[in-house]
Amino acid sequence: MMTHTELKQVILEYMRDLYKMEYIGGLDIESLDPVGYKVSFNFDRSEMPLVIIADLPDEEFLPFIKTKLDVVLFNALPFNILKGLVI
Repeated sequence: MMTHTELKQVILEYMRDLYKMEYIGGLDIESLDPVGYKVSFNFDRSEMPLVIIADLPDEEFLPFIKTKLDVVLFNALPFNILKGLVI
């Protein structure tokens, strides 16, 4: 199992690769029992983060989160908001 620090670094690298920008918003990670993660993106430090949850082992979670970052995250936010919160 990856540490939260390791997983955060992988997620931030995915975001750099996908969007060619540095994510500066809040990013919280919680481990699920027995396996998986809950990842919360708090773009504007509000009370309503974007949350992605998956009960998957690391080798399945990493491709899953990359796909979600590519498809779901891009479609969940208007580009002008995404552009304003990542530099």
